[in-house]
Amino acid sequence: MEDPWAIVPQLFPAAYIGGVTAAHHWDLTEQLFRSVFVYTAQEIRRVHQTVHGTAFVVRHISKDKLFGTRTVWRGQVKIQVSDVHRTASTC
Repeated sequence: MEDPWAIVPQLFPAAYIGGVTAAHHWDLTEQLFRSVFVYTAQEIRRVHQTVHGTAFVVRHISKDKLFGTRTVWRGQVKIQVSDVHRTASTC
């Protein structure tokens, strides 16, 4: 898959990219991680999921925790990413 972020809104509604994935996006770390970290208000069955060869680490959060994000466009797909301040405080 060319851009695994592009399927996050389809797989996990009410979600955002966070953790070390967002830290790398905001240049808070130079480390590369193979997994995409996703935080969602959707009920999940498995924390570790692989979709189209991409590993996702999915964390369930309550809907009231869906804040502190910024919109990032990846091609024609709008994705929520934890903002730099929220990301820095969690890493």
